[in-house]
Amino acid sequence: MLGRIRIAGLLVGLIGNGAMAYALYTLLGGAGCATSLNASACEAAMTPGMIALPIGIILSMIGIFMGGGFLVFCGLFLAIGLGSMAASAFTNMGEMQSFGWIFGGMFAFFGLLPLFLVRGLKAGAVKKALQAKRLVESGTRGVGTVIQVNDTGMTINDDPRVEIVVRVVPVDGGATVERRKKVVVPRVAIPRVGERHPVWYDPADASDWIMGTQMSEDAPAEVKEMFARAGASQAEKPASDTGLVEELERLDALRRSDALTPEEYARAKNALLDRMGR
Repeated sequence: MLGRIRIAGLLVGLIGNGAMAYALYTLLGGAGCATSLNASACEAAMTPGMIALPIGIILSMIGIFMGGGFLVFCGLFLAIGLGSMAASAFTNMGEMQSFGWIFGGMFAFFGLLPLFLVRGLKAGAVKKALQAKRLVESGTRGVGTVIQVNDTGMTINDDPRVEIVVRVVPVDGGATVERRKKVVVPRVAIPRVGERHPVWYDPADASDWIMGTQMSEDAPAEVKEMFARAGASQAEKPASDTGLVEELERLDALRRSDALTPEEYARAKNALLDRMGR
């Protein structure tokens, strides 16, 4: 039922858009009559446009609310733009000849712009979905622990854009890696330091990685397994950070006293963080 209403809304809206284009073409095209002595002929030429104008507005609005929505709204701008430019191209508008190009060009631009933006967003979403599919199928799997969440100072639709830094322990026992990226996150679900999530990544490309935060019920078995691993390691996380802080301070004191070289300190620190689940 809803699908039929949407189709009907598109049809009604497009008819309204067409009426608007015709109205603008007729009314602007009749501007040349302003200098004519035959006022009755000028009025007769513009009458169809005057009738079509309110019809076009009403049908376009009905189409928008019946389900045509975004497409009919953009179509309304395009109709105004194309009707105005057609009047400049094919009729004698006198001193207003350039008006149709300028006025119509602006409306056509703002009618097309949202369509291109939406197409770009859809293309970006498809690209991300393909990346996720590729990494899940052939990337290295690991459990990632959030070690930093840095505010970038930017918000999009009131949601913050943050930089997330994750330390990833591969499930195959390989070397621990660190990954970071800037993402927009919901205000009510900002990642917290210490949280653990499944991660899939390309060892050869530090920018090519994804982190799972939510699992759908129809997720593949291997994805469910990774979420289970992350959940299990989260449950094993120590309740207190006191021991970790003390051990880090001890290692730092050894480094400052030259008892440990910088390389030895880095290895010991990473091993401690891995052991403590960080």
